[in-house]
Amino acid sequence: MTEYWRAHRNYAGVLHFVYLTASFPGAFTSDHWRDVAQLELEPRFARWVGEAFKPLGVYLNFWQPSLGAGAERDFAVMLSNDEDAPVSGELTQALEAEGRGELAARRAPFSLAPLGQQTLPVRLRVPEAATGPALLTATARPPSGEATVSRRKVQITRE
Repeated sequence: MTEYWRAHRNYAGVLHFVYLTASFPGAFTSDHWRDVAQLELEPRFARWVGEAFKPLGVYLNFWQPSLGAGAERDFAVMLSNDEDAPVSGELTQALEAEGRGELAARRAPFSLAPLGQQTLPVRLRVPEAATGPALLTATARPPSGEATVSRRKVQITRE
């Protein structure tokens, strides 16, 4: 959800307000810390949420739980630049299956103005032979600097 709010550029900031709240038995809002005293986040939480707070924002606008094998569709990928300098690079939309690697991918250049936002349509075809759990990703890679990834777990099904 953080990716969504950042991508639409209608808000001054997105805050994670529950870092140190409700830390009592039976509460589940602050269980993303591995060590509160050392401010060490639980690794899975850091892996999945950490991407949403990078200066180069990527939002894969897709929330369906499944994709049909053999289907071809356009995905909207929203990019946002929180820096006061332009950024450009390569956007990769990919579908990966655990243990089988990359099933499909498309690459396209991107260019963002300082503090800018852009939506890129990316057409991707799901391989006919693919089925089972997969990870749909959109990755923005500037030539220098750190890549940002937006990910969605999906199930590839026969229609």
